[in-house]
Amino acid sequence: MRLRMQLSSRAGVFNYEASGTFQQHGAREGDMDRGIFTMLDNNSTRLDNFFNQTSQRLDATEGKIDVIDGRVDIPKHGVRLLINDTQILVEHSALSDQHSYFALDMNLELVIYGMDGS
Repeated sequence: MRLRMQLSSRAGVFNYEASGTFQQHGAREGDMDRGIFTMLDNNSTRLDNFFNQTSQRLDATEGKIDVIDGRVDIPKHGVRLLINDTQILVEHSALSDQHSYFALDMNLELVIYGMDGS
C-alpha cells in the first residue's frame, strides 16, 4: 500500500509518498474509526519534515486544515492524523466513504488531499 499526501496552499504544493501497511481498527472510540499506517521504506523525506514545511494554516475546500506539531486536523471532515517517523495514527468518522475528503480507495491507497480554497 502507498501513502500519498498532497497539501496545497498559497505557499506551494507539498507532496509525500511512502510504502507501508494500513490496519483499520474495528472498534470505535466515540464516532471515530481508527487505523495505523506503518511505513516500510525509509523515505528520505521524513514525515515530520513534510509537515514542518506545511505548518501554516491551510485553506481547504471546506473548513480548514491545521498542521501543528505533527498533527493534522481537518475538522469539517472528521479527520485527525497523529504523526511520528514510522507511523501515522489515522482517525476518521468514515474511513471507507469514497466521497469523503479523506478516504481509503478501492485499491487501499490512502489519499489525503488539501486544496487551496481560493
